Amino acid sequence: VNATCDIQYFRGNGFPTELVYSTAKPDTAWVGSTDGTLYRTTNDGGRWDTVAEPQVFALDRAVEAIAIGPHDPDVVYVGLEGRPTSGPEDSTPLTKPGLIFKTTNGGQSWSHVGGDVKATDGSLLGAYALRIDPGAPDTVFAATEVGVFRTTNGGSSWQPFNEGLPPGLVRDLDFVPERRVLRAGIW
Repeated sequence: VNATCDIQYFRGNGFPTELVYSTAKPDTAWVGSTDGTLYRTTNDGGRWDTVAEPQVFALDRAVEAIAIGPHDPDVVYVGLEGRPTSGPEDSTPLTKPGLIFKTTNGGQSWSHVGGDVKATDGSLLGAYALRIDPGAPDTVFAATEVGVFRTTNGGSSWQPFNEGLPPGLVRDLDFVPERRVLRAGIW
């Protein structure tokens, strides 16, 4: 085993909250921060690019979850923490697009894909963990404060996926591809 240590300083108001490496291209990694800023490297940390996506950054939420496509490192899902803040727009639940985003071009453009990730009262939920099924990359699982949600169409729609789970905050997920098993850490 060879190990190296490299310290990186990220400019900005936040600090790192999530670090994920690509399985398809191990030199590609993404870091999320407490202020919603994203950073990306494609050369194993030799250079980090700031991805200050206004849609993500403007929500003033920490990046809690990042999932990189298992076969295409340009496909990335990002989940922000919590629920949208209170404000006049929150009185109409569908006016906010959700707290899960997706890029298919390495962060050049983003789309909201979390509009269906809602509590039973209709309020939008953030994601504490995201996992992609490597055998079916359009299948993504999101850990939320009310359980697990799943999409099978790349984020176009999400449904609760809680069979056999006790109610509670799902803080982390792990997918075991060899056994086709999703594991959830619940608080």
